[in-house]
Amino acid sequence: MNRRRKYDNPPPRPMTVAPSPAEIVELTGDNPRPAGTPVELVPAGPPPEIIVGEPVPRKQLEIVLGIDATLGPAGSALGGARLASILLAADRKLRLAVDAERSRVAAGECVLILIPAEMSVETAAKLEKIAAAVPAAVAEFPGASLRRVAVVPRD
Repeated sequence: MNRRRKYDNPPPRPMTVAPSPAEIVELTGDNPRPAGTPVELVPAGPPPEIIVGEPVPRKQLEIVLGIDATLGPAGSALGGARLASILLAADRKLRLAVDAERSRVAAGECVLILIPAEMSVETAAKLEKIAAAVPAAVAEFPGASLRRVAVVPRD
């Protein structure tokens, strides 16, 4: 499909000579009024106050699960994915994500670290609400038992 351009101007011709050097232009005032006296700046009042706030606490949700050895890798992966999706959907505004670097599995124990996308003053309280919902979510994961759930400082 050939679309017609609004303006069918030809492209500019290529330059064959070097551009002229830049000119220095001095601007002189054509204003008939005489220049005024310079103004001296004085402080208008007391110096501004600087308010220092406490830093926003950086928190994460740590869940430690005991995994039954007879469950198998496929069952463990499926149950873990279901558990993570339940917890991520608990508060979508937090935009929780599983921290793959800090989460780990060893000797029948699975540690899931969930981190919020943004930190705010309310983040710790929202994580505590999700921590309260973890036992019900783990009950839907056959072959897993909840060993510990905590809102901990983020490294």
